[in-house]
Amino acid sequence: MKKLMLLLLCGLFFFLTYSCRTTIGDNRIVGTPYASEKIKKVHILIKLDQNKGYSEKFGQYIQKQLEAENIESIISYIDDMDLNSNDKIKQEADSFKPLYILRLNIADTDIYEMKQGGNILTMTWDLNISSAQNGKKIWDGGIIMSVGIKGKYQTKKAAQELFKQLKNDGII
Repeated sequence: MKKLMLLLLCGLFFFLTYSCRTTIGDNRIVGTPYASEKIKKVHILIKLDQNKGYSEKFGQYIQKQLEAENIESIISYIDDMDLNSNDKIKQEADSFKPLYILRLNIADTDIYEMKQGGNILTMTWDLNISSAQNGKKIWDGGIIMSVGIKGKYQTKKAAQELFKQLKNDGII
């Protein structure tokens, strides 16, 4: 009985320690693989929001990571302000004929003010990879990316960490 109580207390301690961790300044990637397919010929779809610059840079770094793995890809940006956006994306997809679609969407943004001065922008991304032929989900996850504290290379670091996770999950 004492061992059980000790085990429960230790579990509670580790749970509280882990769950109260801050993500400011770091990237966190969480994902679930649904298949062990290796992706190839990927169409990257990125929904733009008010932080357009970060979204575009993040997409470019993801494309560079794909190129480094010899995976052919194109990027399309979904812009709600551009009424012809869907037609352009359809034309690009028809000419490229992707096997997989990687969708990135900013789910949330927050700005934190630092006591030392300056601000940190935290972006929460929804990300999923699916088959272009049948829509079957291959990988589903999210990224919490903090930009502003570590300079302009934070989007590059987040893309590198994403690819480590995808490799660990057997997707790349």
